Amino acid sequence: MPTARIKNTPHPLIVLTLLTLAACAQTPPQALPSQPQLVSRALGSGSIAAPPAAGVLESQASPAAPSAASDTAGSAAAPAAATDAAAPAGSPPAPDGGATADATADAPAFAQPAADSGPTQVAGLTPAQYGDLFDRMRAGFKLPDDGERRAVEQQLHWYVSNPDYLQRAFGRADLYLYHIVTELERRGMPLELALLPVVESAFQPYAYSRARAAGLWQFIPGTGSKYGLKQDWWYDGRRDIVESTRAALDYLQSLHEEFGDWLLAIAAYNCGEKLVERAVEMNRAAGRSIEFWNLWLPTETRAYVPKLLAMKRLVLDPEAYGLSISPIPNQPSFVRVST
Repeated sequence: MPTARIKNTPHPLIVLTLLTLAACAQTPPQALPSQPQLVSRALGSGSIAAPPAAGVLESQASPAAPSAASDTAGSAAAPAAATDAAAPAGSPPAPDGGATADATADAPAFAQPAADSGPTQVAGLTPAQYGDLFDRMRAGFKLPDDGERRAVEQQLHWYVSNPDYLQRAFGRADLYLYHIVTELERRGMPLELALLPVVESAFQPYAYSRARAAGLWQFIPGTGSKYGLKQDWWYDGRRDIVESTRAALDYLQSLHEEFGDWLLAIAAYNCGEKLVERAVEMNRAAGRSIEFWNLWLPTETRAYVPKLLAMKRLVLDPEAYGLSISPIPNQPSFVRVST
């Protein structure tokens, strides 16, 4: 019985046990150390997110409404769907200028970056000496962007209102952007073209569209074959980062040689050179300007070029739009291994 056990227990041991129990009863419980919470400004106040990787964009503005975009790539030659492509869902922007410009809803006007704002660079700095890959890109921006264009402002508004899209796209770009920038520099092409996969596929190498366009650069099968991308049951060169980049830059160079204008070349990359040729011929016959902004092109193409120019403005001076972009190290992220 319990009483017999206590009687047989030495008195000093009982006293020690009681003192120990009393001390334990008076000791306050210690709280477990809390884990640090990482708040992503791009995802809204109070939301928990992983630490941003290189290239991840953070919004300094008030949180935007959730985006309806998904992570599926849009078509390079078909009408844009509700995908991870930066276009207002359901209402593609109309062109600035021409017969349909007045029907375009006014977009909020953003302040243009100051004329003296530019990349962080030192005179004589070589591409390899930049610490941030974005600074290296900014130093090679060449595309004409002549002031306020309503279509560009619309795309800017969409990007700024959907920082989650930019966060996903630039998070993926970290792996591929160095290779693309290096190839563009080697060919002497505008470095804004390195941002074209943001528009095409949100930097998803396995993106696939309803028009059967695939890869980072969204090649359809016929154009991919024309530019040397092998496609069979085992291997699809459209999803090969190195090969698809080579083919995309070959195609863009060929289009620029034909049209002599980078904006027309980019438009033709989207809708095909035949449509741009026809639009140029119509305007020339009518005595009108043959600049991109004055051509009658498909709705998607009229939004496609402004998307790239809007992305250029954001990368050039993200702070002007209440955003910040984490640096991407100016170094290779992968090497090609012979098998």
